[in-house]
Parts: sequence; structure tokens; C-alpha cells
Amino acid sequence: MLFSEVLLEQGVDLELPISMDELLGILDDEIPSIPIDGKRYHIDSVNRASFGKQWRINVNITDDESINSGVAIIQLMAQDENTVLFSVPPRTDLVGFEFDPKGQMYGRMVFSMLNAFQERGLLDLPGRLPIE
Repeated sequence: MLFSEVLLEQGVDLELPISMDELLGILDDEIPSIPIDGKRYHIDSVNRASFGKQWRINVNITDDESINSGVAIIQLMAQDENTVLFSVPPRTDLVGFEFDPKGQMYGRMVFSMLNAFQERGLLDLPGRLPIE
């Protein structure tokens, strides 16, 4: 069993010492730059004018033919002005199951985001997580 398969069942919850606006900026920068052959990750556009305490963001993959498939959902909840709960819930059969049955694209996205948080000093991991 791949570790990404464990993530499919359990998801990820992190409390990050960052403002919601800063975290949205990281997601905007990082998710489209995650390497994946012949495809690219993207998130739904975020309207920051409608700032709230809770956000639900769909992560999709587009291939060369512009076919859009959901891979994961990211949930954000502001705990206070400078703390946000970052959550990627366990995946259900409704999100990305047919397109990514073993969760490899899901795992790559999650691991890439955890590595990005570590690089920015927001998370302390023993080392970089593999994304291959």
C-alpha cells in the first residue's frame, strides 16, 4: 500500500501559523507548479473579496485536451488572524476516484504542499516528502 493510499483514507489536518490571505497566495503559487507529466494541477479561482473564515477549494487536473477532473478538496478554516487550519479530507468515491483510483495524483499534490509549507518554515518535517 502506498502512503498516498493511507492519505486517501485519513486525509491531512494541519494548523499553520499564517494568515488566510498568505495561505491563499501560497496555494495560488504552488498548486499550478506541481510537476506532473502531460497534465497540470489547478484550483478554482478564489474570490478574495468574499473573504470568510471557511473556504472549500477544489483541486483539479487538466490534461492536454482540457479535460478537467477533480482530484482533491482543500478546506481552510481561520482559527484567528494568524492561524489557519489546512485540511485535505479523506477522499470519497465522489472526488477523483475514477480518474486517480490509487491516489497517486492526490498524494503528489498533498506531499508537494507539505514540502512547500516546510520550505517556508510553516511546518517541521524530518525531510522532504517524495513526490515521485
